[in-house]
Amino acid sequence: MKYRIAVEGEFLRADLYDRVTMDETRSFLRAVRARQGTFGGTRILIAMWRSVPLFKTNGHGSLLDEFKAIAPDDHHRIALLADSRPLRLSHEYLEGLARARGIGLRSFADEASARRWLQERRTGIERRSMVYRFQRPQPAPYDAENRRRERRVLALVRGLF
Repeated sequence: MKYRIAVEGEFLRADLYDRVTMDETRSFLRAVRARQGTFGGTRILIAMWRSVPLFKTNGHGSLLDEFKAIAPDDHHRIALLADSRPLRLSHEYLEGLARARGIGLRSFADEASARRWLQERRTGIERRSMVYRFQRPQPAPYDAENRRRERRVLALVRGLF
């Protein structure tokens, strides 16, 4: 197993090569978390190359606990990339488990869409917040005069004059 962790603009990029076991994954994620601590970023792109797909998280999610430590709240995001279809399927499985635990982790087929998601500023809660709903312009109140006018127009249109 080899890995490279570097800062690219506003996010952290971590490339993992030839990973085989769950322990290698855990040690890699701990290295990512350590680098994130010095960088202070909230967005991480993890790309896995020539690695074995993992469909187990070992019990109550020890692997998910590592992801939760990296992305503890809604402002943190982790994008996963894979170079093979089986590995991408395992990432999609992890995405489903992570979503159930409130971890901001998503699997992507290409790097461009992963970068777009990482650069998006609004989080899930901010995208549809109650504050936003009440800040939108509200339609004018519908009063009795508007209803009478509408009835007269309908009567004319229907020929019931």
